Amino acid sequence: MHHCFQGDRSYPKRLPQPCVDWTKEKEVLASYCARLISLIDFYDAATHRKNEKFTKDGISRIKTNEEVQNLLLKHNTDQRYLISELYQQRIFT
Repeated sequence: MHHCFQGDRSYPKRLPQPCVDWTKEKEVLASYCARLISLIDFYDAATHRKNEKFTKDGISRIKTNEEVQNLLLKHNTDQRYLISELYQQRIFT
């Protein structure tokens, strides 16, 4: 479910139907948790994977903390407050 926030690149393209009935409250909570996990997944990928878009002298490198924060904010504009809080609380460093 946390990949559904990636727009056209999301996967799977369609989520399976849940096996149990969900109340609206549980659906909202699950969506919020999935959104939070998507930010953590994005952060993890950006801070631990070398990327050909970020090279120095032809060698892939891991992005700087400032680059990661800028990417998070750029690709998750609706979560600006939460991202700022994750950095402020030193969950993202």
